[in-house]
Amino acid sequence: MNFTFSHIDENFPPKCQRSRRLEKKLHVGKFAKTQFAFNLSIPLYEFSTEIQNKLVDIMCEHDTGCFVSSTNTKTHFSIISGPELTTDDVEKAIEVYIITLVSKLAEVSEEFKNIGNVNVSYGDAYYGDWDYI
Repeated sequence: MNFTFSHIDENFPPKCQRSRRLEKKLHVGKFAKTQFAFNLSIPLYEFSTEIQNKLVDIMCEHDTGCFVSSTNTKTHFSIISGPELTTDDVEKAIEVYIITLVSKLAEVSEEFKNIGNVNVSYGDAYYGDWDYI
């Protein structure tokens, strides 16, 4: 699997002297949250209903906060997620997340073993420019 990462634009509030409480309310500094979105070139909604349900169950068990969508059901589907990343290397943590998810999905459908490229967009969950996703 080849990963292509792109960092989205972020519009943080102007810097000023902030208390810890204000940083927490604004979700900045060490309270910032990272969100990411990626596409898998598999027609998820073209599978039988039984397999779709199994795949969606696996996705929800892997990450209860993920959002699965598709604008073109015959070519791909997208996942948006924002789990707590426990490392400073965001791209590596996202890679591990996706590889783990895809390996679980491959147990249900063989098509997930043949994924070539994965495009990933990531950035701040609150101040990122997520309009195009």
